[in-house]
Amino acid sequence: MKLRRSAQGLKARIQSDYPKVVLQFEHTACSSNWSAELARFEGDLHEASAFVIHRFVRANLGRRLRKVAGELDVKWMPCTGSGCASIERSVRRVIEKFL
Repeated sequence: MKLRRSAQGLKARIQSDYPKVVLQFEHTACSSNWSAELARFEGDLHEASAFVIHRFVRANLGRRLRKVAGELDVKWMPCTGSGCASIERSVRRVIEKFL
């Protein structure tokens, strides 16, 4: 998938501009068994300061991630676009607003 391949370039650009930021990408499968991925993501949220949630994330998975983020006081922002440039803008916005 193009977004997976582009993640390394995006990481490099973000690290260049924000050297103290640790950027981690999580790619979900398209299956309806999102609960298996939820446990992994919930563990990551305990270490996170903020995250971006892409519009292609399954609805119930997104709802649960936002709920857990609220419980942990982890800030989040949506990515409403669909391309790599939109993801990069969203990542930069969350960094500038919350970190």
